[in-house]
Amino acid sequence: METQHFPRGRTSGRGGLVSKETSEVVDNILEHYGVRGMKWGVRTRGQVTVGNKVKGKFDKTVTSHPEAKEFSTLRKKKSHELSNEELKKVTQRGELLTKFHRMNPSNVTKGKAAVASILALGGTATSLIALYNGPVGQHLRGIGKTVVSKQLDKKIKSGGSFM
Repeated sequence: METQHFPRGRTSGRGGLVSKETSEVVDNILEHYGVRGMKWGVRTRGQVTVGNKVKGKFDKTVTSHPEAKEFSTLRKKKSHELSNEELKKVTQRGELLTKFHRMNPSNVTKGKAAVASILALGGTATSLIALYNGPVGQHLRGIGKTVVSKQLDKKIKSGGSFM
């Protein structure tokens, strides 16, 4: 069987190999599916991914502030290797960073706080339901029924209205 390759758009608009005998279009076959073990849509080098979307390339020319560089190099040292001045610098920078992050929480921190408050509220509701269904709740409901029934009896005897 003799085949000819036609450029895209020549015969069927699809390109590929066309057999003279059967005039079937056989498209090129994709044989490479990616790197084994790698997740679909994950780029590992040179690009920033947010979720499944590629946002842009890493900027390798980003420079840190000299104090930040000094802080990171000093933190790598052991405490007995640092002078008093260096210890003060590390401590002050660490405290400043802690305060900054406390004042400017990330979305993850905000989400954790929201979930914690929701769970606390759920715990409160659960404990109230347990109290209501427990022996103390049953006793209190019995007392409440007696008090209400006495009040209703007084109203009925006096001839007053309920509203």
